[in-house]
Amino acid sequence: NRFNGTREEYLAFINKEGGPVHPPDQTIPLFEGAVLHKIRRFKANCFVLVLELTKLETIVTPPDVGEKHNPRTVSQFAEQFKAKVAVNGDGFNYVGDLVKVISLNASSGKKYGEQLEDRPVINISKNKNISFAWQDLQNANLWNAVAGDRYILENGVYNSKIKDPASEPRTVAGKTSENKLVLLVADGRQPGVTEGLTFPQVDSVLR
Repeated sequence: NRFNGTREEYLAFINKEGGPVHPPDQTIPLFEGAVLHKIRRFKANCFVLVLELTKLETIVTPPDVGEKHNPRTVSQFAEQFKAKVAVNGDGFNYVGDLVKVISLNASSGKKYGEQLEDRPVINISKNKNISFAWQDLQNANLWNAVAGDRYILENGVYNSKIKDPASEPRTVAGKTSENKLVLLVADGRQPGVTEGLTFPQVDSVLR
């Protein structure tokens, strides 16, 4: 591992007296239509990417064989599809050497997987409108859609059905009132460094 700085900056960073010194919030314009916010909330390092989709192209991984995919990491996906930004979504199960997504997704209008009860889908339409839904999706007009395992916030109201108290790493998708895509990734499971977020904490960061 390497530290990107001088020895003096490294010693200040690790701060042997009091543990790591966490950097202040940062707002970083990445490229046209993409702004990254690096923030520290609730003992977790959070990365919030805000994307103006009218200025960008989007893709959801198309299946490789039938409705199955070759296993690949997010970095491998980004390299294969020449993506400037990549994020994981849904879950999967192994079927031999391939993987199959748990619930319903779509890539450029081609649906694959099956809708499961209460599992929401974020859909980016052909004209870049963002929408969420979790009912009768097999008949919905999905273009680039990715499933998640639950919704956290709907029209400003927290999902009170969520009872899980765990603090974990999180990957969350949302939208602003201006139809901008929000991707939140929170690192976790590193006690004293970055411990993840509970669902109410995710709600707070999204707000």
